[in-house]
Amino acid sequence: MSARVCSHCGAQNDDTRVFCADCGTRLPEATTASGGVSEAAGKSAPPLPGTFRSKSKGPQRPPGSGRRSVVSVLFWQLVSVLVTGAILAAIVQMARRPDHIPPMMTPDARRSNVTFDAMRAGASGANPSSWVLNQAAINEYLATTIQMKSAESPSIFRAEYVRTFVTLDEGAFNLVIQQKFLGGECFFLLHGVPEKSAAGLGAQFTGASIGRLPIHPSLLRVIDPLFRQVFIGLEQTTDELRKARDVVITPSEVTFQWPGAGSPSL
Repeated sequence: MSARVCSHCGAQNDDTRVFCADCGTRLPEATTASGGVSEAAGKSAPPLPGTFRSKSKGPQRPPGSGRRSVVSVLFWQLVSVLVTGAILAAIVQMARRPDHIPPMMTPDARRSNVTFDAMRAGASGANPSSWVLNQAAINEYLATTIQMKSAESPSIFRAEYVRTFVTLDEGAFNLVIQQKFLGGECFFLLHGVPEKSAAGLGAQFTGASIGRLPIHPSLLRVIDPLFRQVFIGLEQTTDELRKARDVVITPSEVTFQWPGAGSPSL
């Protein structure tokens, strides 16, 4: 067995070593008597103290990539929390009762007929006149006129109609449908103001709410099917109201002004 001399420090090493035992420099390949390369030449020396050798053969991450990955995860977790919070807040607002909910009114066909007859008399009278109706009388009329049939097979997952009513404000009103769903109350509101047109006096709906959650006017069609049957039930009434020349709405009452049969309605 021949000695192998380190070209860096001159130390002698046996021919089984690949790196110098003194300085760690790689030794020249040892040759056998036949001139071949020794089997030991291909062996690697054990790593020096304090060095690290990665076992991964794939590409290494660039410096700082782990930190960016953690920031990205935290960012999307924050987005998820905010979205979930917004959804929960919206659900809470939808479940809240609106302000100034009037008491339930008992249907009264006789009194409602008197109300309708008075309205029709004012609309077709020969002389100008005014007709005042308070909120309670309006809601009694709605309770008698708008009555939805309950589902034959009730279920907690099916909304159950309760009533239709109005709440009055200064120059505006809310048309409200109250339903029961999942054991709780749901209120769907259409916000309206009087509107004059060539067809007569009417209403323009400027917005909507579910509970206390406002809905953008562009989304009115979402809850429009809920009110369609109400509008059908009030079609005869609205035909008479269109004949009014003007209307004044306060938080307690509505005053219709009739032009008289000999005067134009607008």
